[in-house]
Amino acid sequence: MNRRLLNPVIIVVLTGMVVSCASQYPVLYKKAYVETLQVKDYCQKKPVKTDAIAKADSLYSLASRLNQNGKEKDAYMIMELAGVYYRIAVSQDEIAQSRKETDRLQQLLIVAKDKLDTYKKVISELESIK
Repeated sequence: MNRRLLNPVIIVVLTGMVVSCASQYPVLYKKAYVETLQVKDYCQKKPVKTDAIAKADSLYSLASRLNQNGKEKDAYMIMELAGVYYRIAVSQDEIAQSRKETDRLQQLLIVAKDKLDTYKKVISELESIK
């Protein structure tokens, strides 16, 4: 008898757990939406222009449509992916900016070395005059 009673209890508990998890997708979607929107806004204001932006925008739109159609689980996962692409775009932009700055500093270093060589020659010539 206990065994017969236990099976329905397990089924009820498991069903409750599944329903509980499924009902979390709207909350998870909202969290992903807010985080993704913040990064998207940053990309627009900066502006960040990389290939990843187009992919992120496409995923963002798809996730919004899926959420409107009641497919919260898919919307959540795609919104998370859109956020990843926006973050990739920010990283790519930062790498590009760092490369530009590195190139600029390397050019300044070349100029500084040329000046140093010139100063060394002048000092050497002045020392030979003594």
